Amino acid sequence: MKHSRNLFKNLTAMVLSGITVITLGNTAFAREMSLQESVLEALNNNHTIKQEESDVEKAKAVLGEAQGNQGVKLTWTGTVNKLGGHYYNSNNIDHSYGNTVTASLPLYAGGQLDDNLKSAKLGVDVSNYTLENTKQSIQLQVIQSYYQILNSQNIKDVRQNVVKQYSDHEQMAEAKYNAGVVPKSDLLRSQVNLADAQQNLTSAENDLQIAISDFNKLIGQDLMTDVQPSDDYLTNYKFTQTLQECMDEAVTNRPDGIATRKAVEQAQLAISAAKAGYLPQVSLVAQKDIAGNNMMTNDQSDKSAVGVQASWDLFDSNVTHSQVKQAEAALIRAQQEQADMDDQIRLDVRQAYLSMEAAQKNIHTTQVAVAQATEDNRIAQVRYQAGVGTNSDILDTISDYVTARMNYNQALYDYTVSIASLNKAMGLDAQSIINDLGGKGSVVPTVSGTVSAPAANETAVAPAPSEKASAPAVQEENDSTELNVLDRGSAQADN
Repeated sequence: MKHSRNLFKNLTAMVLSGITVITLGNTAFAREMSLQESVLEALNNNHTIKQEESDVEKAKAVLGEAQGNQGVKLTWTGTVNKLGGHYYNSNNIDHSYGNTVTASLPLYAGGQLDDNLKSAKLGVDVSNYTLENTKQSIQLQVIQSYYQILNSQNIKDVRQNVVKQYSDHEQMAEAKYNAGVVPKSDLLRSQVNLADAQQNLTSAENDLQIAISDFNKLIGQDLMTDVQPSDDYLTNYKFTQTLQECMDEAVTNRPDGIATRKAVEQAQLAISAAKAGYLPQVSLVAQKDIAGNNMMTNDQSDKSAVGVQASWDLFDSNVTHSQVKQAEAALIRAQQEQADMDDQIRLDVRQAYLSMEAAQKNIHTTQVAVAQATEDNRIAQVRYQAGVGTNSDILDTISDYVTARMNYNQALYDYTVSIASLNKAMGLDAQSIINDLGGKGSVVPTVSGTVSAPAANETAVAPAPSEKASAPAVQEENDSTELNVLDRGSAQADN
């Protein structure tokens, strides 16, 4: 018997050790991250940004090529020939080695070289502005992803609390059913709602993990890292600029807008460069030419020349004309792209601005709705326990509360992200966005079965002075922990 007990203990220890190893092996590395830290890592690690950086280097190389085309060009040409015939045979010459060194410097190219150089410089500018726009886009994506984690955490918290609410109510309904006070339908419906709440919680937990994985991929971090945001929603931001002022600033400052204007300048230079084909090309040329029966000897020929060389295509079967037409069509396209980009910039600003205003109003509206739904749920709980309320009343109030909290969480997310979107639409740099979004918010009460402290990462907007929210007055006192009512006192604390 003793041997059996020892064997059982050993097996138990082995199983627990195996579970521990598996758990540790699957444990994700937890990391608390601020918004600024997240943006900086994305700027350093994001693959899209690195692709744009390579395009900048390519544009710089194109500029170097354009600069080199205006300088001296030194060319060596070597030839080797097997010779035959009476002349060469009589002079005992059977090979000829030729060496020609030519130095040339362009003096006049109809402005083509200058235009190409200016265009290449603009190309570097375009690449830099495109890189900056990509960085700003990645920054916005990081901000959206960062706060999506926070939003998913809040949704998970709500779902957990709702499961607790339905679980407590299911126990209450079961006790009343066993006592013969309520019909079995009350118990069955409570059980169905509890199962549905548990399923929603599972989905919320999965959504949180997906949000974290998306964030990790965006900043170039191990996908298994468990990220904990240290910054809260922006809830006290005061935007003073008008919509028109934002549009005007955006058209002036947006890097992608500036890039399209630079592209128009490039297209104009391309027309001028193409028209240079109608004009002569003039170069300063110096040449040394030797030939001999052996390499680098001049026993057969020794010539040198310095002078000016000019060439002019008098007729090229409309090749230059066609090149000019191509460049003119490209200019029209570039101008239309610039106009379209300006319209898109104004549209981006308008959408972000209106979204910010709507989200700000929704925060106030949904905050009041949460307080009202909290009180309604509390009253329904009291009435049901007293036998004067129905099961449907409780289930409806919990459902209404979930809707109110979800709407409130979404409003907080929309407000913070819309401000970031507006900053991006205006072409503001990363630091200005981080400064705007780096503030801490204040916490709000959670749905809880008992009176408890607010959950972390759940914030409330500070309403404008003219829009201060007021929660409904408390009609009944209730300190019973058996009812598991919502924390009415904390709900009023925000008001």
